Amino acid sequence: MKEQTFLIITKEEISFWKSCQLITKNLIQSYQLALKGHNIQFLKVEEDLTPASAYKHALKIKEINPQGLIWVDHEPCSALLLNALNNVLSDKPYNDKPKFFIHLFGDFVLQCRQWETTLKSLNEFPVHFLVASDAQKVLVDKMFISTKNITTVIPFPVEKSVFNASAFSQQRNLMREKFKLKDEVVLLYTGRMSLQKNIDSLINTFTKVKNLVGGNAELWLAGPWDNILLPYHGTRGLPGSYFSQFKSSLLDKGLSNVRFLGDLDEEELLGVYHASDMFVSFSTFNDDDYGMSIAEALMCGLPALLTQWGGLPTFKKYSEHVDLVPVEFQDVRMHPQSILAQKKMMAKILEIKENKFPREEMASYSANHLSIEAVGKKLEELLFAVDFNAKIEFSQVFYKLSTTFHLSSDAPFKNNLGLYKDVYGDYGTL
Repeated sequence: MKEQTFLIITKEEISFWKSCQLITKNLIQSYQLALKGHNIQFLKVEEDLTPASAYKHALKIKEINPQGLIWVDHEPCSALLLNALNNVLSDKPYNDKPKFFIHLFGDFVLQCRQWETTLKSLNEFPVHFLVASDAQKVLVDKMFISTKNITTVIPFPVEKSVFNASAFSQQRNLMREKFKLKDEVVLLYTGRMSLQKNIDSLINTFTKVKNLVGGNAELWLAGPWDNILLPYHGTRGLPGSYFSQFKSSLLDKGLSNVRFLGDLDEEELLGVYHASDMFVSFSTFNDDDYGMSIAEALMCGLPALLTQWGGLPTFKKYSEHVDLVPVEFQDVRMHPQSILAQKKMMAKILEIKENKFPREEMASYSANHLSIEAVGKKLEELLFAVDFNAKIEFSQVFYKLSTTFHLSSDAPFKNNLGLYKDVYGDYGTL
């Protein structure tokens, strides 16, 4: 194949979110593998991208004249650059314009007003959206009426050289000795400690189940505390507010067999992945399109118990040892179903007690789907096979959503929970 030029676009500033930092870095490495033999260049855009600065970047892109554009960052919204490119390259025939591959993150819904401005560009410029999970594909597809498929599921990759089970037995023994463990079953959650991550439900479920399985179990929680409460409902937290609420409701009562490990680096995370026996997440965060911590855990060979919400069920494709807890809507947000959560957790702990999971084999299976190398192969197959030339309209659900954000961007779903269910309903059924 003739050498082509591809321009990978990121933002200048490092993301505030650690997971997004990893996603962008790992995606770039996957593209470098996928486009081996082609010319890869990079363009950095401002976090506060404006129509004027987007136009300048579009002029630069016209000068470079790439055959492909690849957007791999979660912000700013790529809609501004798409519109600028469509203006600058308006004299080019559709098939001569660079193919624009855009990775969508969980904030697509939050950026609906920006995307509302792109209808003309989406029909005049070759664009394809890459989403991280099956549920996100359903959500995004629901926003459009299109004559062709405009989305493809590409999981966010994990660095196999960091997260693997190659030294599993040795590291497990060292870490369990460090924590003075014998034969305890360790359940592990890593990620943000946040209201919609349902840390309280996780602890309450574990506390009830622990005594039913003989008490010989621990729950480890690793990650930073944040103050994101229910912004879509107009509820926001002050610095330290969620920790204070959590402390008064749970911590002050004393928690037996629960350890808070703090925010860990990659080496420390690898150690606790190996020392633990099961990854668990009861998250129902409204924009949970994926889960980097889950992907890392699977790459280390852990079985997992996850909520049947958002992108989490997709991980069943990447491991044969993922179980799901159904969710339900109550008190203006989603929760794991309490009784079923207890039953599933108890069954999983008993299974671990009775069986020795082949951790190295499980890690290898997940790596075949989630590693930088595996995702690179998926991208290599995709980049030259997408069928563009779609005729696109926005759906009725999209226009309801964007109108709601125009009217109340600070609390778009506060008095419109019907729309919330229209938008996110499939996140709880896949």
